[in-house]
Amino acid sequence: PSEACSCMRFSSGEEVLREGSPIFWLFIVVDGRAKVCRTAPNGKSLILCYYISSGMIGEVELMTRQEIAA
Repeated sequence: PSEACSCMRFSSGEEVLREGSPIFWLFIVVDGRAKVCRTAPNGKSLILCYYISSGMIGEVELMTRQEIAA
């Protein structure tokens, strides 16, 4: 239902979701860009993909019923 949806806007460089944090929403990138990263065992940030005006963040956690962002 539409009342269960919310439109959110994030600033450039703002963190939307952190690996290992609780995840409560499915994010749909409508406009702009989003970068998905994972932290390697050596502490470096590995870029997994970029979303440019399309894509979903959190769909794997939703489908596997995980409550923590992977």
